[in-house]
Amino acid sequence: MRKELERALLRNEVKCLVSTVALGMGFDKPDLGFVVHFQTPSSITAYYQQIGRAGRAVERAEVVLLVGTEDMGIHDHFVRTAFPREVDMGAILTVLERSGQGLGKWGLLEKLNVAHGALEHALTHLTVDGAVVRGANGRFSRSASRWVPDRKRWEGVEGVRRRELDQMRRYTTIRRCLMAFIGLYLDDPEAGKCGRCANCRQPKYAGDVNGTLARAAVEFLRNGPVELVRRQQYISHVCRPGWALCKYADAGWGEWVKRGKYEEGWYAEDLVRAAQDLVAGRWNPRPAPTWVCPVPSGDGQDAVESFARRLALRLGLKYEAAFRRTGRGGPQKDMLNGVFQRNNDRVKFQIGAEVTLPAGPVLLIDDIVNSGWTLAVCGEMVMAKAAAMTELGASDQFMRAPPPPQMADTAGNLRNNRAYRARERERLQAAIDSAEFWRIRADETREAVEDIEKLLRTDPRGHYERM
Repeated sequence: MRKELERALLRNEVKCLVSTVALGMGFDKPDLGFVVHFQTPSSITAYYQQIGRAGRAVERAEVVLLVGTEDMGIHDHFVRTAFPREVDMGAILTVLERSGQGLGKWGLLEKLNVAHGALEHALTHLTVDGAVVRGANGRFSRSASRWVPDRKRWEGVEGVRRRELDQMRRYTTIRRCLMAFIGLYLDDPEAGKCGRCANCRQPKYAGDVNGTLARAAVEFLRNGPVELVRRQQYISHVCRPGWALCKYADAGWGEWVKRGKYEEGWYAEDLVRAAQDLVAGRWNPRPAPTWVCPVPSGDGQDAVESFARRLALRLGLKYEAAFRRTGRGGPQKDMLNGVFQRNNDRVKFQIGAEVTLPAGPVLLIDDIVNSGWTLAVCGEMVMAKAAAMTELGASDQFMRAPPPPQMADTAGNLRNNRAYRARERERLQAAIDSAEFWRIRADETREAVEDIEKLLRTDPRGHYERM
């Protein structure tokens, strides 16, 4: 797809191509008429290289830099995370020293509250430094080499990047010639006033925004909901995919959500109506939900509960606040990987033994989705509760989990087990689609999943599939 788009731009078949900065490196189109930056680049050098792609074989070209208040915060994050945290690297070495036989990435994530990306970053640096070795089985072990953090080099690289970022920040606020500023920074002996930039002449583009276009843009964003990715690793029951109205703080519904959560403690009826349109219109899930359940928030307010109750009323569905918070666990934002996020949610929420769930699929409602684990764990609890109700005689229909496959000891057995799992998935899904509930015996399912996970760890291709 990328090559096709680049060829279309070269042949002038498209007026504009939205791209990352990767397009500018080595892309040769002498008649490029304009370059618009949606975000401030990280340095003057990078910016000059990118805008230099425009106007090489045309009489005039336009270059526009759109500066957002969030730009410098984004760049600051990348500067701070350019190197792994020393505390994380030390923790990894300590765990590996105690492990004896070494650990894979998933084993390390189970023991360390470190983000997956940060773990990989740290392991790469430790491997290059010779402090860690990776075996043929994919496990990492502590080497005999002494590891000393190279703080001087880290601080030097971070200092250079911060100075570059500071110059870029100055560029966005100066009132003198922009090209002269760039020329002086790049040690151009002929740097001087260009007479063409926005500071040398009157700004070409007015600061006022066309109201009609602004409203059209907002409406476009409001009609672009975000599909939620299912979380299924470490989960014995898998929820169906869901949707979110918007991205946090976007110009569509995002600002409404932000204001409702942090300022008003209440979500406006317009948001409820938009959610109704999404569920009943664009999403239209099948099988359709028969009841609505909120995920209770930890701020002591009932904004989510109120939202879910009003949405249920609009959709003509039953409402059941099945969950309660236990008071245990820590802030979910402090849990940095999936294992810790899942475990934290499992101790934070509970469905009481006295609760009787309505029949049929449930629509879970939460206001903010970050990792997605809260919805996944709550969905797992609902289905486990349904299974328990079935065992107690609430319904005489339930579905047993398939018997666990035997551990694979050869490639042939592995393929056979994969084929078996594929057939069982089809059988399970057919039963699920025809049942009122996902009626699965929780204890049997967990045992089956644990055996399947052990089996999949022997897969040389590293496929971590889940039922």
